[in-house]
Order: sequence, then C-alpha cells, then structure tokens
Amino acid sequence: MQLAFWYAAARIAGWLRPLATRRPAAPATGPTAPAGISVVIPSRNGRSLLAAQLPGIAQDLALLCAETTPATAPSPATAPARELAPRPAEAAPPPSPAAALTRELAPRPAEAAPPPSPATALAPELASLPTEAAPPPSPATALAPELASLPTEAAPPPSPAAALTRELAPRPAEVAPPPSTAAAPAPELAPRPAEAAPPPSPAAAPAREPPSAAAPIPSPAAAPARELPPLTAEPSPARARHPASLPTEVIVIDNGSTDGTAAWLAAEWPRVKVEVSAEPLSFAAAVNRGIGRARYSRICLLNNDMLLEPGFFAALDEAFRTVPSLVCATAQIRFPAGVRREETGKAAMAQAHPDDFPIRCDEPVPGEDLSYVLYGSGGCSLYDAAMLRALGGADEAYAPAYVEDLDLGYRAWQRGWPTVFVAGAVVEHRHRATTSRYYSEAQLTEILERNYLRFLARAVWHGPLFRKLWKQALGRLRRRKDRALRFAAALALNTRPAARPSCSEEEFLALTAGDVAVFPGRDASQEPLVMFADRLERPPDSVLETHCEVVLVRQGEVLALRAARRWTGLKWAQRKRETEGQAGTARGHSACPDN
Repeated sequence: MQLAFWYAAARIAGWLRPLATRRPAAPATGPTAPAGISVVIPSRNGRSLLAAQLPGIAQDLALLCAETTPATAPSPATAPARELAPRPAEAAPPPSPAAALTRELAPRPAEAAPPPSPATALAPELASLPTEAAPPPSPATALAPELASLPTEAAPPPSPAAALTRELAPRPAEVAPPPSTAAAPAPELAPRPAEAAPPPSPAAAPAREPPSAAAPIPSPAAAPARELPPLTAEPSPARARHPASLPTEVIVIDNGSTDGTAAWLAAEWPRVKVEVSAEPLSFAAAVNRGIGRARYSRICLLNNDMLLEPGFFAALDEAFRTVPSLVCATAQIRFPAGVRREETGKAAMAQAHPDDFPIRCDEPVPGEDLSYVLYGSGGCSLYDAAMLRALGGADEAYAPAYVEDLDLGYRAWQRGWPTVFVAGAVVEHRHRATTSRYYSEAQLTEILERNYLRFLARAVWHGPLFRKLWKQALGRLRRRKDRALRFAAALALNTRPAARPSCSEEEFLALTAGDVAVFPGRDASQEPLVMFADRLERPPDSVLETHCEVVLVRQGEVLALRAARRWTGLKWAQRKRETEGQAGTARGHSACPDN
C-alpha cells in the first residue's frame, strides 16, 4: 500500500516539477589558468591505496615531461625555485648540465658516500649494495659552495618541468647513482633510491645553490625507484605533440582520515599538496576542495583506488588538441584479473532491459578511440579547468557519492561541451575500495538510485524528455520494491534546471547511447566517413587508409546518425581552420552544432 502511495505521489510531483526552485545558474565561462595538469585525489583512510598509486602517477607525469622537454637550457623564470632547496651539510663539485637538471628533481641525502666503481655505475641492480664512509673532498670540491652561489653564464637555469618535478619529489634518506648526460628528468613523485652515487663531471656548470651532500642526485635511468614499472622505450606520437615543459602538481584531499594519511604524506611525499578536512566530506565536496586549489589548465579527478598504466596523462591531454570545446577526456577502466568488469569508461544512458539501471558501461570496440560518451568517470577523467569551474564544479547535492559525474557531464553537453572516451588511457580499478568500508551493499544501491532520481529532477530540462525518463525510473523502482521510491516526490519538487540548454538533449543522448563508435583514420588530408553499420566493429584497413576518421552508427538509429554527422563535421571543420591558421572555436564557448 505504501509503495503504491509513493509511486502515485512521485508521478504527480513529476508533473508539478515546473513549480520547483531553479537550480543556481553557473557563469558562462570560468577563469583561465596556466597550461599544466593538476591531479586531484580525494582519499579517506586511503594511506595504503595511495602508497600503491602515487609511484605510478609520479612515473607517468615524469614521462610526460621527459619526452616533451628537451635537455637544454631551462627557463630563467624557474631559477628562484632553487631557493627552496635546503643548504648542504657538505660540499660537492658542480654537476654536469644533465646532473644539475636531475638534481632539482631529487631530495637531499642525509650523508655522503664514496663514488661507486664503474661496474656499479653501469649496473643499477648493484646500487643497493652498502658503501663505506666518503673520503674527504678535494680542494675543488671545497670551493664548490662558494662558486655555486655566484651567478654565471655557464650555469643554465632549470626547466619548468624540472623545477615543478622537484617540488613534488619526496625526500630520501640516502642518495643514489648520478644521471648520465642523456638521462630524462626523474619521476615527479617517486620515492628516492637508497644508495649513494659518484660526483658529476668537474667541467659541469655550477649550480646557484650548493648541493646538500658530497654525492649528487641519482639518475632515474640508472637506479629507478623499486615501486615503478619500467619506462617505455620510445615516446608515442601523442606525447611528441605535447608542449614542452608542461607543469604538473598533485593534490590529495585527506577526507576525514584517521589512519595518519596527512603525516605519512608529509614524511614520504612532502611535495604532494595536502588539503585536510577533519570531518568526512561527500565525494563532490572533497573534489571541489581540490578544484579550488588546482593551479593549471587541466584538472584530473582521480580516485585513490585507480592504478595508472603508462601513457595515461599524455593520452587524455592529447584529446584536447583533437576535439573542439572538449570539457572532459575519460579513461578506459579495467579490473584486476578474475574480477567481473563492472565499468569500462564508455558510459551510455541506455537499457537492454526495463529493469536494468538506466546507465550502463559498454565494452569498447577494438580500434575505437575518441567516441562520444555522456560523461566521464569522476575517478579517472581529465577536465578543462575553466569549463569545470564554469559548471560550478561537482554538485554537492549528490551526497555522499555517485551520479555527480553524470550530472557534470550532462550539464556540459547542454552547453555544447562534449566528453570523449580515450582508449589509450587505461586504469585498473580496485572497485569500491573506500565506500565499501563505510556502507553496506544495500545502502550503496539506495544511494545510487536516489541520486539518479535527483539527477533527473535537477538536470533534464526538456519537459517531455523528463517525464519519459521519470516514468521509466519510477516504474523500475516500483517493480523492484525499492525504498528509494519514498524520496522521489520530494526530489521532483525540490529543484529544476537553471536555464534552457543550448544543445538538443535528445540529440546528444542519441549520440552517447552506445550506438556510435569512432575510429581514427590514417590519412588526415581526407574527409571523414559517417555511415550506418549492422555491427559496430573495426572497419577494414582499406577504409581507414582513405579517411581521416570513420564513424559507425548502428543500423536504424536515425537520430544518432544525424548527431554523428553534425558533430563530426564540426570537429573536422575546426581542425581544418586550425591547419589553415584561422581562428577556431574559442575554448569555453559552445561547440553545439545547433548554434
């Protein structure tokens, strides 16, 4: 009886939604920020998860900088950053240019050690062997501290990538072998090796600040951190197109932790920025804390239970140079071996059966990339910072978690700001590693269902579309006898969307319903191809070789075909204008084909 009453009340409330209070309007555009990537990680009692995750983040950010920043004279603007380095306890000879650049990335050793043998320098695996006390420095070494503080033309200032990497790098207990002149910058966050290293070449240019011990900084190529996977041998084409000296930062939101996360980060990863909340916040509120502190033009929202595969950041960032007015690039999600894959990153609002949850994740089609999706997962997506702030960040009405990322992506589409799926950015998800500690499975399901109803009421503008989706959601909850139905009437009468969207909601829902797959072509000088297909599968090589892009639409999905043609035409017209040196769509403006 109660179930029937709640259902009837919710249906009536759905018709009365136009009487609800409007959602607060967000600004048209957000403030601009310097180019770079800010990584925001909410974490509640996630010290062990962060210990597994941070080395991978460090390595991937270092790869991004190492493969796009040449080992040349760094920018003078970063020279003052050396003032942050501690004063040395013992003098050392001035390092070589490559060693000086690497020195900025590494922490200061606690004590000196003698230079290892050539065999040790050539074999990183021998770096862990203990050494004896260091011999007294030579006269040239003793004069190094005075020479290091003097300005000199021979001493180039560090690169932006090196300076920012040094800010994030944790401090070690001991030092490790020096870099070769061809060594790439060290990982930004990686813990430091434990072994001492030989001094660099005396012919190297002096540094502005004296080193902290007789032994210089280790080479990441010679002695990589034990937690890090091996570096890729060659940069990908995506990384090669990245601007040089892309600065980065990592911000951890310590969200009501009681496991000593903040103290552990201060000791082990002192260059990671920590925003501490004494009380647990909702996921949206924690994310917004990080967005508020982020300094750069891209913001990556990352769950602490996501482990990155190499090339994650480069692949996501490259999407912004390909898709006009892109708000979000989201990664492919995999699960540990033997665990059912509950997420893929390719999200769609579609149901195979009326009793299914309205949002599903489709398996990516082999070869597809940059397919349009409704939203990016709040746990592994890169956002345009100005657009993210223009949207007001994550809506904190979605407490304690779930659906805030769907709401964010939907509101962006309403403005003509798309989200794409990036197959080359891959994470492994330790699913619900945090939420399952504080909520039962039944509670998490009720939170998810309730927040989906809240999303329909707060985000969907078009009246007929809202009533259709609202009826479907209520009928499903009624059949399931779900307790979330109790809240439906109040949610419908609580808040409605702020303003009329600039893009057709029906059209972008058709485009992102899982019936469209995008495949990069091999000839950028040719036209794109958009066509119906009986099955979404990789096109033949002969087709890919004669087009810049191939977009397949499931047979019979007419609205999806129309949307795919319009958005594909917009994308390649924009790229053609950029190639010809003309102005394209301004970042932060609507790219909706209806405009």
